[in-house]
Amino acid sequence: MKKLTILTSILASSVLSFAIEITSDNVNDYNFSSTSQDFTFVPTGSSTQIDASTVWKSKKQLIVESGTTVNFTHWQTSSIYAEGNVTIKENATVYFNGGLINTGNISVNGLLKTNSHGGAWNQIGNDSYPAFTNVGTLTFGANSSFLSEYLPDGNKFKMVNLIGGTVNVAISKENNYIKFADYVVFNNTKLTLNSSNVIISGYGRNSAQTQADSIFILANCANNVWSKSDVTITANKANEFGTFKFYDGSSLTLDLVGLSNEDSFIINTLESIALVEGKHPQSNINTINPDAVITLNLKLNEDSKLQIGNLYNDFTKEENGERILSNLAVNLYNEDTKAYDIAGILGENFFISADGWISSVPEPAEWAMIFGALALGFVAYRRRK
Repeated sequence: MKKLTILTSILASSVLSFAIEITSDNVNDYNFSSTSQDFTFVPTGSSTQIDASTVWKSKKQLIVESGTTVNFTHWQTSSIYAEGNVTIKENATVYFNGGLINTGNISVNGLLKTNSHGGAWNQIGNDSYPAFTNVGTLTFGANSSFLSEYLPDGNKFKMVNLIGGTVNVAISKENNYIKFADYVVFNNTKLTLNSSNVIISGYGRNSAQTQADSIFILANCANNVWSKSDVTITANKANEFGTFKFYDGSSLTLDLVGLSNEDSFIINTLESIALVEGKHPQSNINTINPDAVITLNLKLNEDSKLQIGNLYNDFTKEENGERILSNLAVNLYNEDTKAYDIAGILGENFFISADGWISSVPEPAEWAMIFGALALGFVAYRRRK
């Protein structure tokens, strides 16, 4: 029988350390849901089969050593509600037959798989449950991969991936990805990208094959009610996203100063979504809110390459012979105050080309217009003289 060793420390007048050996036969003899004591779970051997009958809470820490495969098989209670850390080392595999729900930190350098058969935290109505929710710090290391699957019964309307907290992505191993069967909902997320194009959102929902044809939703959900989400993406590698759908009032902060001169950050389509209280996003995935407004906070340098494909056509308009923003506010980063407190004025301190490239300097065609205006002004001045 493969064994799971639990190492725990108790602080009293002196430190006493001891290990409790847990097998798949006796794992349910322990109630891991009611203790405030720190635990470290260290699976041993090539495969440790665990059918957890209690929800893990409190300050427990889970460590999966290299070369170990652990299956948390209980369909409803194999989720983690932990203040402690979860560490999955290189060449380790962990499968949760339930939602992975975490309030601590997760560090992944192996394979992590989950589905949503368990876990109703932040439930959306009566028909949706999170497949994956994180509100701590989630780090995907160089050799990591992640797969969020559908329920065994194939019920697609019991799925949603609410990604909150801080997410750091640094996958460098070829053909390793972060794949979600259903849509990713960025729920006030802070995302740092040290990898290129490794996140796939909706491979089961809309057959997404790459990050560039994936749909990502910017929204918050609490007590069955959708609301705005404030999402920050810091990109240090080139990335191309498919569609960002935002709830009214959301903000998207893009920090691109870490990109090299050759790298670009691309969002093919930005559009609103009219989410319905208590309903899965799929119920209104193609319904826009024509009155919805989004704020872009931009941290760029003169070499930054940022494109939002439809921004010029869908978020600017002609008014009194002038091109102005529509359903969009832009703030620029202020190096002096270290805040996004410079109001973006189209055509003055930032520019959008017809195909959606955003820059702090005019495009060549815009330079021609500027120089043309200057030339006309000079001619008028000479005539007055």
